Amino acid sequence: MDPTRIFYVLSRGKLLIVAITAIAVITGAILSIFIIPPVYEATAVLMVGKVYVGSYGSAMLRDDIQLANSLMHSYQRLVHSSSVAQKAVQLGKLNMSPGELAAMISTNVPVDSQIIELTARANHPVKAANFANAVAKAFTVRVEELMGVKNVTIVDAAAPPAAPVKPNTRENILRAGFTGLLTALIIVFSLDAQRRQNKGTEG
Repeated sequence: MDPTRIFYVLSRGKLLIVAITAIAVITGAILSIFIIPPVYEATAVLMVGKVYVGSYGSAMLRDDIQLANSLMHSYQRLVHSSSVAQKAVQLGKLNMSPGELAAMISTNVPVDSQIIELTARANHPVKAANFANAVAKAFTVRVEELMGVKNVTIVDAAAPPAAPVKPNTRENILRAGFTGLLTALIIVFSLDAQRRQNKGTEG
């Protein structure tokens, strides 16, 4: 199809293109703002290993760092254990089952560090923070119960997030607009092809 024909088809179907694209954008906005439930994430930061306070401030001994590094995978698995989830429900006085709480928790361990980033997801920012802090506290308690030492420190408690991570309203609107525009173009050019075919048949 030559450029002149393309311009003609677009000009003739511009109202349909604008209408379909606008409907798609409005639909995307309504779904993101009013229909899709929000998801909030709050993260607590934990440090594994004994911390000593001296004249130069807080520090960790080399042997403790090596021990913590060797056990980081085990510590991370312990965060997701049912015993920690059960303890978190008790300490946080959460109205949910340990299994439900465990499903909302994820962890990340930065490479070559003694840090565990513990993230909780919920449909409310305060709930997300409460869940993360309850699990963080329960984890420190369980480690002490199992190992007999206090070698897990909560560096940063989780705070209620200012905005949800999902849905991404801007991204959803852009995607809806692009989908609507593409759909409109397909319809317009399909209608034009059908009209030309009908004329050819009549001729």
